[in-house]
Amino acid sequence: MRVLLVRPPSPQVAILTPPLGLGYLAAAARRDGHQVALFDGPGLHGGLPQLERELRRFQPELVGIQLFSCDLDAVSQVLALTAKVAPHALTVVGGPHVTGEPERSMRQLPTAQLGLHGEAEPGLLALLARLQAGLEPGSPEVPGLVWRRDGQVLVNPKGRNADLDALPWPAWDLMPPGRYPAAPHGTFSKRLPTAPIITTRGCPCLCSYCSVDLVHGRSIRSRSARDIVDEIVFLRRQHGVRELNLEDDAFTASKTHAMAFCEELLRRGLDMPWTLPNGVRLDKLDAELIRTMERAGCHAMAVGIESGSPAVLAHMRKGLDLGTVRERLAMITRESDIRLQGMFILGYPTETAADLQRTIELALSLPLHRAQFGLFLPLPGTAVYQQLAGSGEIDPDTLPWQDFVVHKAVYAPPGLTRAQLVQARNSAFRRFYLRPAILRDLARQVHSPSQWRTVLTRVRHYLR
Repeated sequence: MRVLLVRPPSPQVAILTPPLGLGYLAAAARRDGHQVALFDGPGLHGGLPQLERELRRFQPELVGIQLFSCDLDAVSQVLALTAKVAPHALTVVGGPHVTGEPERSMRQLPTAQLGLHGEAEPGLLALLARLQAGLEPGSPEVPGLVWRRDGQVLVNPKGRNADLDALPWPAWDLMPPGRYPAAPHGTFSKRLPTAPIITTRGCPCLCSYCSVDLVHGRSIRSRSARDIVDEIVFLRRQHGVRELNLEDDAFTASKTHAMAFCEELLRRGLDMPWTLPNGVRLDKLDAELIRTMERAGCHAMAVGIESGSPAVLAHMRKGLDLGTVRERLAMITRESDIRLQGMFILGYPTETAADLQRTIELALSLPLHRAQFGLFLPLPGTAVYQQLAGSGEIDPDTLPWQDFVVHKAVYAPPGLTRAQLVQARNSAFRRFYLRPAILRDLARQVHSPSQWRTVLTRVRHYLR
């Protein structure tokens, strides 16, 4: 069958890297004998006119569309265009928004024929097999399927890939890393081009604001070190990749896995720098692991700190205290030259103006090279989302989904306004980055004109 996978054209995408989720789906469908095309609107291919040309050229029988909450309007436009240009194509939406709110997603997108929640590879392959056999797509036998019957939305149990080594590598030829922007995660990269890669799925933590467990579950599943490094060698030889961004949600959750990966890189003598931009747990790091990671090429990582308020951290179920934060950051700076970015959330429920200032002051006091101050988002399906919806503090039917990006305020806790949160975020950015030592360090880390453009764009945004 002809399958077109789409990351919808959207102005909201801030981090432009190859869409690994779609790449894995493309590779899995190809392995089962299907013909696959991939349209990455924000990353490579453009807007709706370009998508219309691709729909007419490829004539897909199934169109799979990636859905993040901020892209609801964009996905609606893709569905409308598909109905017009390729009316015989079956449309399927999937991704974090569908996983968090499967029934509501189908109501929000009434022209979407099907949905997939959780890990989509098993469901997509089962669905394609049914279509190829001439069977109705809606069936309890398709893992993760969200479908309609007799006016009701039915939700099948999620699909899950037990053996990650059994998955084919992403279809890199459909999303060549070298064609993506040179600053996918800011300016941490030492060499270009870079490529994202994952080594694990799942996260065992209980953080109330995070949706990772909804998609991938709480159990950590790891690829073998050999399989990961084989893919890295392939990326270097076939696509000229010179640096990696490990996009794992919990890379350091298993020290055994992290050490095995590093040791395999060292054993093969690969000179490949890498970063951990998605955030790691500080309490899962020790001196041996840090030293080994640096020897294996790790030169930068983000660390999840989130708040300077012990009360807010407790409500987040973060399982991390500020003493551990300070001790582990001191250990990292003592044992290595790995560059550190702190990740913070402003505007979390129960937070006060004093808590905001505690978070900003904490960020200024820590040995960090970078800081990200994101505004709280009640992500669909998360524990805090369910709590806020249950108490009536948010109404999922009226949330401004198009603004669900970390630089926009979609929620403010009692006693604060959205305008105050934006003001606090901008103040935090200015106070952190307009320090001479940070500015000098930032200038030393920029390696290309496109990275300078990224820096200047962000500076102009926060200095408005």
